[in-house]
Amino acid sequence: MRRCVQLKTVFVLTYKCNHTRKTLNIMAKLKLLMDGLITLCLLLDISGCFKLDSRCHFVREYVHCLRANLTYIPKIPDNVSGLLFSDNYLPHVTSDTFMNISDPKKITYLRLAFDHIKTIKNDSLESFTGLISLSLTGNHIEAKSLRYLLGVLCHVKITMLTLNSMGSSIRSLQIFSLLNNCEIKELFMKRNAFVNITRGIVQHFDNVKFLDLCQNRIKLFQLTYMKSLEKLELSHNRLTNVPIFCMGNKTSASMVPKIRGFFIRYNYITNINPKSFECLTSLIELRLGGNHIAVFPNDMLLKMPFIQSLTIQPYNDYNTYVEKYAFRSNSLSYLQFESLNRPANLIFHSINDTFKNSPNLTYLHLAFIYMNTLPVSSLHGLFAPLKRLKNFSCYDCEIQRNPSIFIGDMTELVKLNLEENSLESINDNSISSKRYLKFLYLNDNKFSHLSRQILPIEFLNQLDLVDFAENPFLCNCALEWFIEWLKTTDTKIRHSDHYICAGPDRLAGKSLFDVEFTYFECHPLKPWMWAIIIVSFFLVILIISVLVYCNRWNIKHLIYLYRMKRNYKQIDGDNYLYDAFVAYSQDDSDWVIDKLLPILETESGYKLCIHERDFGVGAYINDNIVQNINNSKRMILVLSESFVNSGWCTFELKVALGKHIEEDFPVIVIILQEVRHMNSSLKILLKMTTYLEWKDGGAEEDLFWNKLQRTFKT
Repeated sequence: MRRCVQLKTVFVLTYKCNHTRKTLNIMAKLKLLMDGLITLCLLLDISGCFKLDSRCHFVREYVHCLRANLTYIPKIPDNVSGLLFSDNYLPHVTSDTFMNISDPKKITYLRLAFDHIKTIKNDSLESFTGLISLSLTGNHIEAKSLRYLLGVLCHVKITMLTLNSMGSSIRSLQIFSLLNNCEIKELFMKRNAFVNITRGIVQHFDNVKFLDLCQNRIKLFQLTYMKSLEKLELSHNRLTNVPIFCMGNKTSASMVPKIRGFFIRYNYITNINPKSFECLTSLIELRLGGNHIAVFPNDMLLKMPFIQSLTIQPYNDYNTYVEKYAFRSNSLSYLQFESLNRPANLIFHSINDTFKNSPNLTYLHLAFIYMNTLPVSSLHGLFAPLKRLKNFSCYDCEIQRNPSIFIGDMTELVKLNLEENSLESINDNSISSKRYLKFLYLNDNKFSHLSRQILPIEFLNQLDLVDFAENPFLCNCALEWFIEWLKTTDTKIRHSDHYICAGPDRLAGKSLFDVEFTYFECHPLKPWMWAIIIVSFFLVILIISVLVYCNRWNIKHLIYLYRMKRNYKQIDGDNYLYDAFVAYSQDDSDWVIDKLLPILETESGYKLCIHERDFGVGAYINDNIVQNINNSKRMILVLSESFVNSGWCTFELKVALGKHIEEDFPVIVIILQEVRHMNSSLKILLKMTTYLEWKDGGAEEDLFWNKLQRTFKT
């Protein structure tokens, strides 16, 4: 950016010096071009055009210079809308303090907290015309300097001003005298040790909507007419009475006609009555927690017709007593009430009437109110009127009985919180029947088991969040379903690292997410299951037997191939007992004996092996086949339909095919007659070898024998 600005400065000087008409026209065009280039430069990534001080950093459109020990504000680019300059050192602030901010009017948020500011000139912030929020927290600015600055801020039209921890100067009576008719809507003045806030101070806050005086020492708070005030925060002060909101003793006109929220927690208030909140006719939210109020009287909300939210919390061990109609209100929808470990019958004057007159209550949070002293009828009577509750919490209420007693009629529940109680079991579907329930907190109770019938998986899966942590779970088979659900569910599990087994001993201290059960540990077989297993076993045996029988020849072939390989020995030379092993069907024996043998043995002198003549007596057929094939130089297959249908012929075929593939064993195929149904082994063999077709009589028969005899010579 510095280069961009320097370039523009040089151009402007040149532009002013060259003022002839022609030169001016050219320079005007160049000026437009230069402005465009400078704009482009500023729009590009800041790191390219501008280098921010290393002790500061960018967060979106804000520059943060926190605890950097800076004594000046560094260069700030003009595309920044906020500056957080805190815990640095700027004792004297003037307009020059902000000279490095390129475009102050674009700054909407300015935080100068804990910068040791003592003085600040009136005109320091005049250039910040777009400023919306200013924080001067933690600076002990001189009273006179601060007073005139606040006057200037009226012209800046700032809407949010934070003056926390400003020291003694802010407590000057005249400090706010120039704030009249300012546009400040939110004014924060925490931790300033204010003791008295009088009408003389408050009268200058006529346009303020949110006034925060929390954590001071206020004993007296006086109001004047504040037409815009919507929220008043007076918590953590020393007030002993609720401030007066009415215009005068004889009128009911309110000095804060638009107030919606009034917070007066942790003061010293001991007594309230319906008149305490008179003239708060627009109030929606009231927080009274942490006071010393002993009795919450009947109709305490009567003067607040639009009250929706009430928070009550006693201070330390202060005993609290709630009268019969204390919560009577047709508008009340949110109630947070905490005690200090006291029995419910000592807190509520009339158990059955406590919530009876709060028909629109949808959120109820109770804590540290012991319910174990109430009989079943009283416990039911206390909550029976709350049929429209959507959010119910009873934290550490010593609840021991089944939840159905007190939540049975709450059909619209979305969130149920019963953490830190003494529940051991849930005996019905009082929880799972809540069809709108999305958040369930049952942590820190005494559950050892959870029933799948009472809390079905379908119900748990429809929840958005559950918490069953810190219960003494007994990790056995009865809890297996819940453990598996925890591991697989999409429902968010709160405090998932606090689901620990309390027993049995072998699993004590182990996370539920690490527990594994085998199927048979938790699912013992029933008699009908054993029957199915036994029947299935015999059925498998039967199927295997059938398969073995149907493939017996294939199996025999594989067995004898294996045996053949084990007993195989390489024989040197050409020492075979037979010139050929003849495989044929018994139905074709006449052709073999009458035709084949005379030609090959008698005429040609070859020695053939045929099973009818040459097989050894007493040996297994399988062994005879394998042994004689091994003792033969080649093999002749006499194919016919009978050959294909013969089991032994099929076995001989497989042995021959195996030897042909593995040892290049010569196989001569003679098709004696047309074969219509070939098995796979035969099809493979016919594709791998040539074959001879038998022709009976004449020249074709002579040609057949000549071809056959030639094969013996190769």
